[in-house]
Amino acid sequence: MKSSGWLEVVAMIWRQIRTIGPFPGMVTVVIPGLILWLIGPGAGFDDLSTAVRAVAIGVGVVLLVLGFGLFVWTVALFARRGKGTLAPFDAPTELVVDGPYRHVRNPMYAGVFAVLAGEVLVFQSWTVLVWFAVFATVVAMFVPRKEERWLMDRFPDEYAAYRSHVPRWIPRPTGWTPEYAGPQRSGT
Repeated sequence: MKSSGWLEVVAMIWRQIRTIGPFPGMVTVVIPGLILWLIGPGAGFDDLSTAVRAVAIGVGVVLLVLGFGLFVWTVALFARRGKGTLAPFDAPTELVVDGPYRHVRNPMYAGVFAVLAGEVLVFQSWTVLVWFAVFATVVAMFVPRKEERWLMDRFPDEYAAYRSHVPRWIPRPTGWTPEYAGPQRSGT
C-alpha cells in the first residue's frame, strides 16, 4: 500500500475514534461508570442465588462481546462503505446497506443496547438498567423523528426503498439486497 493509502487509513481511524468517545463511549462507559461510582448498583440482585447471579454475569459477558462486535462491525461499514462516521457532523456520504444493515435498519443501536444490557447483568445493577431504559426510550423517539427524516432528505430514493424492505428494530431473517446495488456491494 502506498504511503498515501496508509495516511487515508490512519485519518479514517482517527475520524472514527473522534466520534466514538463522545457518542457511544459516553453512553456505554462514562455514564454507567458514573452511575455505579456515585449511586452504586442498587438493591435487588442480592436476593438471587449465587448460581443465578453467576449465570447472569455469564450472559452479560456474552452480550457485551456480541454488542461490542456488532458495534465495531457497523462502524467499519460506515467507514468503508459509507465513507463517514457515526457522527452527524461527519456522516456517511453513501447509504450503508451491507452486513447487518441488510437485516435491520439500526444495528449500531442494537450493539449499544446489547452492551448496556450486558453491563446490567455483569454489574447486577438496577440503576444501570434504569439508564438503559431511559436511553432506549430516547433512541426510540429520536430515530423515527430525526435520524430517519435526515436519511430521507439525504438519500431520498435509496432510503425509501431501504425503509420499505428492512425493519427498524426487529431483524428480518434474510438479508435484503437493494436493486441499485452494483458490483461494489458485496451483500455481506
